[in-house]
Amino acid sequence: MPSISSDHHGIDDSAAEGEGHPPILYKYRSWAVGIRSTEAFSKRLLTNLEVYFNSPEEFNDPFECLQNFEFPLDDNDLLFDAARRSAMASHPELSPAKQSRLARKGVKERKRQTPEGFEQNRLRYQERHYKTVGICSLTSLRDNPLMWSHYASDHKGVCVGLKSGALKKTFFMRSRTWRPPQSVNLEKVLYSRKYPKANFFDLEDHLDFLKEVVRTKAEYWNYEQEYRFVYIGGTRRSVRIPAEHIAEVILGCRADSDVESEVRLALDQNKISATLLRAVRAKNTFALEFEPA
Repeated sequence: MPSISSDHHGIDDSAAEGEGHPPILYKYRSWAVGIRSTEAFSKRLLTNLEVYFNSPEEFNDPFECLQNFEFPLDDNDLLFDAARRSAMASHPELSPAKQSRLARKGVKERKRQTPEGFEQNRLRYQERHYKTVGICSLTSLRDNPLMWSHYASDHKGVCVGLKSGALKKTFFMRSRTWRPPQSVNLEKVLYSRKYPKANFFDLEDHLDFLKEVVRTKAEYWNYEQEYRFVYIGGTRRSVRIPAEHIAEVILGCRADSDVESEVRLALDQNKISATLLRAVRAKNTFALEFEPA
């Protein structure tokens, strides 16, 4: 098994992988009035019933999906086992004896490799993440003023509540039709001071480590309480969802009447029967409350 470690802090792990997730997860969106839906990407969740799986390199965090690989060269048995696994995967037609000879040659080559060469290995691994991982980011919070500021045009946009269980089922069914078929997992983001770490030569299960990398972010993002739908095998994919998956739509406390009119039109045109709310500033605290729009 891979030698993996990560230093997580300040989170509630009650909704970790395999356990229950919040029934509604939220997506904050800006809303540019007057721009056609085909040109306003951020509006397409309501105008086209589309959710999007981003590549990690499209996110606003320059540390997205980074990892820390160790390259120990003093464990000859470990190096040989790793090289033999590589030889077996690359040349299954060869006899075990020939695969072992290739493995011994591979060990010698790795011992001659420079630090720059190992860094290139790490960068190639990271580049594969960017090309083969799609992420749909959501949050369990609808009342976070910072997220309204950062992702919903300074409280002038919207926040859309999506039924997490229904989404998971839809993504599962749709992913079976993709080529090649893929699975989509719902992951709770873990917040850490350090990158996920693994012994590069002992990484037998790359998929498990990739999931660890994708769901780990720096601890200063903890305020987002993020959940991610993750699919491995491609990226930058739009997926249409049924209107019934949308549970509520919240107008920002600064959203004007033009925004409200366009949102109501999108709900009507797509037969979205979600609850429409408006965020309002609480009277005596730095908090948001919600009332019917």
